[in-house]
Amino acid sequence: LLAALSHCSRKFVLRITPEKLCFILSDKEVSTATTSLLAWAEVPKDSTFLEYAMQGVSLEDNEIFLEISPEKIAGCLSSLKSSQSVEALKIKLTKRVVPCLSFEIEFPSANLTGNATCVHDIPVDPIKRKLWHHYTELQIPAAFDITIQMPDLKSVRLALERMKNLGPRLLIKASSAGKLTLSVETSSVKCIVKFQELPLLDHSAANGFQESERQLGEEQELTEFSVEVDLKTITHSISSDLHKPSKFFCSLIHCQRFYLYFQYGEITLQFVLPSLGDYPC
Repeated sequence: LLAALSHCSRKFVLRITPEKLCFILSDKEVSTATTSLLAWAEVPKDSTFLEYAMQGVSLEDNEIFLEISPEKIAGCLSSLKSSQSVEALKIKLTKRVVPCLSFEIEFPSANLTGNATCVHDIPVDPIKRKLWHHYTELQIPAAFDITIQMPDLKSVRLALERMKNLGPRLLIKASSAGKLTLSVETSSVKCIVKFQELPLLDHSAANGFQESERQLGEEQELTEFSVEVDLKTITHSISSDLHKPSKFFCSLIHCQRFYLYFQYGEITLQFVLPSLGDYPC
């Protein structure tokens, strides 16, 4: 997760609450509105950690906000991928010369009575309370124009990788017939990738995303919605560090925003890309 986020921005905000960890990329971290990418990832405590204890700045504001580098954290945790003998991982907020997130990795040792411990201290910047409002929970619209299940992640990534050098913009179209179209067009080239018969989803505030009762092929008025986004930005959001998710779908608000949703068990990751604004609607 952290390695994937590091492709999107050098800095993220880690929000620590009594119930979960949130990794946030908000409007405050991006420099240009036209290519800005919003991101929100949630890691619930109960399904992820054996022990979890935190204390915020007060009873009323029982949270902690830290600016972090996902690349540095992913780098220090890279040993967990290759090692099969890690006993435990402990994450602590510590005060060294500067505030740090300390990652204590315990390995069994044949020559010592106890475990060997490797500690990585990653400097972080605590965020003042007056700025916390920039990192409120990602607001999901009450309704989308269309929500459609995405094809296999590997297929989408391969298509984007082959298209990214053809032009700067990606036009995304989704129809009520279950068709998803990705296209790049310039004065010298036009490339179109089509995916057919994808399930549609409905969204409600109470039940989240559920498979639509509309069946493909039923007699109904065909509708199509589109949004044009920055191709490099969406390619970064579907990086090779993301493996096959248990749920993977997208939502469109016609000519305004494109939403990507990944779920890995209880862990969720969402990206929001704005329309580039000058595509004729």
